[in-house]
Amino acid sequence: MLCGRRRESLASLPEGAGGASGEAAVDGAWVRRRAADVAALGDEVARIAAQAGRASELEWESTAARSFRGGLEAELHGLLAVARAIDQAAAALRTHAGALEALPPAPLIGSLIESLS
Repeated sequence: MLCGRRRESLASLPEGAGGASGEAAVDGAWVRRRAADVAALGDEVARIAAQAGRASELEWESTAARSFRGGLEAELHGLLAVARAIDQAAAALRTHAGALEALPPAPLIGSLIESLS
């Protein structure tokens, strides 16, 4: 099952995307918008990590507290790694958007098919 954000992104594909016409329908602006969505997700994960980090600052001393803090620290490292990976994905999407925007306006696949015919 697709999560809400993924479903919204798929629903926002430009008309003709994935169609049989062989025309390139996804442009740099669309990819750039998806990059912004991905970056927002990375920010959200980083905020969650920061909130969880503040939980480790609670003044609670016991064996359970030490165990809790140890587990929380491991989870924080994982969340921060996920946030970094998401940020890298957003940067890759922005780079891809720039490459799409640098292409001349032409039907890419359709032109290729015609040249091979």
